[in-house]
Amino acid sequence: MRLLLGVGLLVLANCPAFACGISWLLPKSHFEGVDAQGYLMHSEKIGEIKLDDGLVLPVITLFETDFKSSSQYLGMNWMLPILESKVVQTDENTFQMWQPDGLYRKFKRDKKNPNILNNGSGWRGQIDGDKITLWAECGTRIEFVKGKITALQIKNHKLSYSYLGNLVSEIKEGRNVLLKVNTDDNDEHVTGLTLANGKKISWELGQKPRIQVIKEQKLIGGIDKALVKLRTEDGLERQYGYGTDDKLNPTFTRNQITATWNPVSGFIVKDADWKYDITANTKSGANAAIGRVNEKGQREYWFYDKSRGSETIVETDGTKSVSTWFPSGKLFGKIRSVKKEKAGKIIYEKTVSYNENGNLIRKLDQGVLWEYQYRNLELIAYRKNTEEWRYVKKIMENIQ
Repeated sequence: MRLLLGVGLLVLANCPAFACGISWLLPKSHFEGVDAQGYLMHSEKIGEIKLDDGLVLPVITLFETDFKSSSQYLGMNWMLPILESKVVQTDENTFQMWQPDGLYRKFKRDKKNPNILNNGSGWRGQIDGDKITLWAECGTRIEFVKGKITALQIKNHKLSYSYLGNLVSEIKEGRNVLLKVNTDDNDEHVTGLTLANGKKISWELGQKPRIQVIKEQKLIGGIDKALVKLRTEDGLERQYGYGTDDKLNPTFTRNQITATWNPVSGFIVKDADWKYDITANTKSGANAAIGRVNEKGQREYWFYDKSRGSETIVETDGTKSVSTWFPSGKLFGKIRSVKKEKAGKIIYEKTVSYNENGNLIRKLDQGVLWEYQYRNLELIAYRKNTEEWRYVKKIMENIQ
């Protein structure tokens, strides 16, 4: 999954559904079925872990063409994040955590203490031998041993993971079993899950061709196992298919829609009526510029540049929107400007200015100038288009 919290796909970062450090939302991006780096992606909620105070943790499945390994539960290119949350060291000083909701965060070693990890968006961590503990300022805490999740704390809930070999066998809160992993009679293959309410989720794995490229020639180098059928006792039924197109590009079919991707880069090539043009960013973890065109010749474009604080969107009718914000520092996340154009004409424009405390002091919105005055961080007056100042008696928030 290529959605990086804190600095990646930030359509989630300001979402009120964040449950103390983890969103528990389905991973998604601007274009359905494509992640922010241009890889083919499919995610779905197949069940829930319900805790006694009403907190609900979704059980999510995730298919991603950037995954180079095979899930022990769902097969090649799949992930079951609630069971496969992990920490991976990507270089000498960098670690990557896959969260139980399918998103990931990156951590850097502290310059003074290499056993301390910093994330920069409210998360920290500590290394103690084979054990890595990562926590959010709000209290969420996750423990990993040899990279695998062993404990998850959210608010006052402490969940523990039990393993049978390399597979999770149960997730418990105290003596209460919240999730049980079901296997075949030989305990060799996972066949599904049983949730705390007794409801079962079952699945089957089938064949998925492995495409290799040797001396620029594509060939089927083998057969992998991957999820082909999934059923829940709530009535959810899904079927997935794998194959190749006439150019021997791998294909993935879900919900009667077939998508194709490049076997070398992993980038999406085609999905239903859309053909894609992915311009990758050379910086690790950075978003790609994603363009696409349909059979009617309509074009769309999206690029979320987290390092510069800008987002560009082009819609099928030719409308181009560019939004900018502060990418770092005290004003991080605050909007700077919004501009929309169509057929060479500006149809909407707004620019915003702030003082050193981060308070809005000037806004030019569609040619209308608004100005604001403060005293001790409290709004005391405002005016429109250089009219006389209007004074207020109480604090006004979220003026924008």
